[in-house]
Amino acid sequence: MSLLGIDVGTTGCKVALFSLQGEMLASAYCEYDFQSPQPGWAQLDSAAIWEAVKAAIRSVSAAGAGAEISAVSVSS
Repeated sequence: MSLLGIDVGTTGCKVALFSLQGEMLASAYCEYDFQSPQPGWAQLDSAAIWEAVKAAIRSVSAAGAGAEISAVSVSS
């Protein structure tokens, strides 16, 4: 069994897969852009973020093949 951690930040997301003993089995980082429609504004495209998160999860899942995920934690 393993643990999956997802961190969604301003410019990218990080995903890591850990063993129950705390050993990192795999990690991935995917970047995305933020838009600034006018000075002082910043916004994110939720669809782009979701695609990046899914890509990072697929990447660590492939790297940790056979490791059943028993828990997920998300931070933003």
